[in-house]
Amino acid sequence: MMRSMGMFDTLDYRILKRLHQSETPVAAADLCGELSCSLQELHTRYEELTRAGLNIENKPGEGFLLKDDYDLLVPEDIAARLQGIRFGKKILIFDETTSTQDTALKLAREGLPEGTVIIAGFQTKGRGRYKRAWVAPKHSSLLFSFLVTPGWSRLQVARATAFVAVGIVRALREWGFPATIKYPNDILIGGRKVCGILTESLVTQSVLYYVVGIGINVNVTEFPPELEDSATSLLREFNRRASPPELMQPLLRPALMACLLSHLDRAYDQCLQRFDLIRDEWAEYCDTLGQTIAIKGSHPTQGLALGLDDDGFMLLRTASGQIEKLCGGEIEKVA
Repeated sequence: MMRSMGMFDTLDYRILKRLHQSETPVAAADLCGELSCSLQELHTRYEELTRAGLNIENKPGEGFLLKDDYDLLVPEDIAARLQGIRFGKKILIFDETTSTQDTALKLAREGLPEGTVIIAGFQTKGRGRYKRAWVAPKHSSLLFSFLVTPGWSRLQVARATAFVAVGIVRALREWGFPATIKYPNDILIGGRKVCGILTESLVTQSVLYYVVGIGINVNVTEFPPELEDSATSLLREFNRRASPPELMQPLLRPALMACLLSHLDRAYDQCLQRFDLIRDEWAEYCDTLGQTIAIKGSHPTQGLALGLDDDGFMLLRTASGQIEKLCGGEIEKVA
């Protein structure tokens, strides 16, 4: 099953946008007047939205009040929180798909516009770098991909990973999580991975798309034994600070999703104008800089991580003093 939101003229979108703007009930007559709809249309949409799982109260004599205490991901609801930004203009949500990245690549070939966001409740074949599996229980995480067409060359694909990492860290820090970046594509909290980024490029109809996939462990409570010491979730990290922990409730994904898209949108705009500023902020958040790292692959090397170049790739100073640019390969820290 898939739900989509592609325009800002649906009545559901306009109802939710108005209700998100108010902390007090909005009278039905006022809503009908502002939205140019009949009372019957308003009540029909109210019944459909509440049936779908949104928490909208109809208070007799007062009006409609949207209570932001639900975890359901609905395109119109996410778009209504974003106030018309690039990453809220077309949102597609799948209950289940093989991979949001595969779906996004397919849609890019069909010519969908920049800013299209694809979200999944569950992925049957989720993947990260080098086609590693990314597994998350149903409706426990934020799994999404989006399309951008920045007009860069294919050699600058790493710029996309950089601005996305900056946007995610900004969003998680706004929520109180001390997130950091591990080069090339991981977001950590307390040294454990909470998020992965996968950036791929595709040329179709003379347009170069960057397709960026993101997986964030939100309400995951258990990990496989081999990941128990290296992975974490936002729920786990919040629970470490909760007092008492047993009162902890799952984090609400719709508000976090909107926060992420908002920060990603701003970081993308800044990256288009001044990549050097994104690069400098990326360096502030990155745990890898100043460490000696080794790169496996067809051209193995080892050296001190210095920072990103103008294309977004890491520069290394090797033992001989030479500066080398990393364009791929497995990376590991050298003790």
